[in-house]
Amino acid sequence: MKTIIIVFINLASSFCFSQDHFIYNENGITENVVVIFDNLSKDFIFKKTQEWYKKNREPGKFTINTVNRKKSFIRMKGWKFNYTFAEYENFTEYYDAEYVIEIYINEGNYKLFPKKLKLCPYEEIYDEDKSTLEELFFCDHIDIKVGETVYNAKFGGATKLQKLIEDLFNTLNKDLENFIKEEAKKTQL
Repeated sequence: MKTIIIVFINLASSFCFSQDHFIYNENGITENVVVIFDNLSKDFIFKKTQEWYKKNREPGKFTINTVNRKKSFIRMKGWKFNYTFAEYENFTEYYDAEYVIEIYINEGNYKLFPKKLKLCPYEEIYDEDKSTLEELFFCDHIDIKVGETVYNAKFGGATKLQKLIEDLFNTLNKDLENFIKEEAKKTQL
């Protein structure tokens, strides 16, 4: 009887503390988001996650670094072009976002973990001797696990960067969740 009560408390507490969206504050970003699906198998979710990747794969948008079917794990690297900007006295500088997410798939759910975020300005420098444009990237690494980074931000202030970080990972999560739900509906018809 004690064992059943302990198992029930552990299950209840895990549901109470799981979140359905990412929050970025002075403590950093939410560690992960769990998305639960009724009656969907681990294999179905894994397969549809790979299909979502392929659907969204464009040059310079997504790459898969690791796929481990046995452990039901996918690690993706992605980009968002012209993601944000910083305004200076004489000019405005646009930044692309480069990020890494990890997705762990289980029976009836997946967990999405944001792992890395870099903001990289795109600059073109004209080389008169070679008559060419050269691309230079100077990236700001945003430590998403440490929230105070957001308060030292040059990207329009702390509130703007906080919202940008939350929106980036929440949009990815919602897009994947909606894709899997739509694919599940198709199989039920």
